[in-house]
Amino acid sequence: MSRKRPVLASAIIAHRSNDRIQLVRYRRGSDNPAWEARYKIEGVWSGWSSLGTADDTDALLISLDKLAAREQAAKAGIAPPTRKRRETNTVAEVAALTLARLERDRQWIVATSPAKKASKLVTKMSRIKAAIIPVLGNRGVANVTEDDLERFRQGHTVNGRKPLQGTISHLNSAWKEVLRDAVKLGYVTKQHAKRSVISVEGFAKGERGSTFTRQEMEAIHRYMTDAWVNEFPNYRKVGETRYLLRALISLMASTGITPGLEVETLTPAQVQFIRDSNGQPALRVVIRKAAGKRKNDRVVWARSHDVWPVLDDMRALLAWIKLNASEEYHRNNPNGYLFARPSDGFFPSNSQMVFGKVLSNLGLRHDPVTKKLRSMYACRHYYATQSLQDGVGITYLAENMGNSEAMIRTHYAHVLTDLRSGQLTGSQRIVEWHQRLHEMPHPVDPWETDRDITEKIAGR
Repeated sequence: MSRKRPVLASAIIAHRSNDRIQLVRYRRGSDNPAWEARYKIEGVWSGWSSLGTADDTDALLISLDKLAAREQAAKAGIAPPTRKRRETNTVAEVAALTLARLERDRQWIVATSPAKKASKLVTKMSRIKAAIIPVLGNRGVANVTEDDLERFRQGHTVNGRKPLQGTISHLNSAWKEVLRDAVKLGYVTKQHAKRSVISVEGFAKGERGSTFTRQEMEAIHRYMTDAWVNEFPNYRKVGETRYLLRALISLMASTGITPGLEVETLTPAQVQFIRDSNGQPALRVVIRKAAGKRKNDRVVWARSHDVWPVLDDMRALLAWIKLNASEEYHRNNPNGYLFARPSDGFFPSNSQMVFGKVLSNLGLRHDPVTKKLRSMYACRHYYATQSLQDGVGITYLAENMGNSEAMIRTHYAHVLTDLRSGQLTGSQRIVEWHQRLHEMPHPVDPWETDRDITEKIAGR
């Protein structure tokens, strides 16, 4: 292949730069006509760098600007830029392996555990593709610094707005998946992966969640009758979905367990009909840590004297499944998950949609306070709100729900404020004062005079 002789242009600009610039074309071959330049700074020639143009005039102007910038940087004691080498074991390369692994895991879940949702894996994969690879992809995974992650999280936006803590937490979860494979490949150590965190500090927490009032929950209970369940007798799965949904709402509103894996992987062995510390019939549910995002196992006690007769509902559910379970149910549901349809053994995936239609029919689809759409998760907020209003301590409620006390205080501050309204208005002190007066051996009317009280005590 013919090779053009390099064309020197230093003579053209010698009168402007005093031989401090040299320009050349085709230095890298005939297929690269862009001008390249090197600069003489403090008597030392720099290496060649491309000017990104094949136009003679543009090359002259760009080179003069770069010479001035380099001379100014040298006077300020700033080292000249060096040629950037391509980093190895990049985030993009590791992320490609991570995406392949997550996809295999997703397919395995779909094939072997239909009751479980693979949506969490899909979310992680989308975060890696849409956010992590475009920003950090060219960096070596071992070279990603805390400053890189700080710039990454501060520059991340959702629809042009600063994200909430939950979004940043999801990004960190996806980033940890990439680091997990980097550790396996030996690119980074476990200690490095542990320190490499996309922090949620400085981001706002999620807004107050939607909930139900007691009157609204009573309306839902009245709506979901046997007639509603059996409205379409020729469609078996419709009736089964509605029956399971009614039992599910009863359990969630009474225990506060989380919709998703905590519910979908619940087995009869985890539901116990026993007596509480006062000897009263109660429902005790054991939530396993592998069946949700909560870190530890926990025990949940149902509110058995609320709107829903949860003890009767759970007993009826167990009897209904035992009576209607088919061979396909046992084949597709070997673990015996409680909320699987008796006809096929699968969890009804349209539960949220059916519940949303119930709320729409009752005019309860939107929370009047938050203006948000309500979903089954609002039953968890209902449980927390009612428990606090009934005097359950924050510590016990946090343990029952699998959350921290700080989270309870943050998300249910409005309930705690309302509970203390008597103290804030001053009426609590008056009520306690009247109570003490009536508990005295001789009840006293606070409006009586001292003489009246003395005569009453003397028996006059």
